Amino acid sequence: ITGNVIKNNKQHGVYFYDNSSENIIRNNSISANANALYIKTNNNIIAKNIIENNDTGVYLLSQARNNTLTQNIVRDNTVFGVYSKVPVTIKNSMRDNAFIENDNDTYIRE
Repeated sequence: ITGNVIKNNKQHGVYFYDNSSENIIRNNSISANANALYIKTNNNIIAKNIIENNDTGVYLLSQARNNTLTQNIVRDNTVFGVYSKVPVTIKNSMRDNAFIENDNDTYIRE
């Protein structure tokens, strides 16, 4: 999924469910959704997106494993920039992202 404007959805801008693993979401503008990205699957790459003005920018469900979030701008989300139900001991990677003026930048379950 590359180069799209994904906005004004009542629930999820992008929803990865069950067998939809190993996706690349790059260079998109994702805004004004309940959850910009709602991820239940594994081995996805979320890179170089602008994720703004959603309730929650990225929501990682407890089944999500080995996902990489890198070089995204996550800003002005009203609940969380990134919310993860995945415990810290299970690897999802976040690096080189800019978190700007979210109500809560990140929440990761311990």
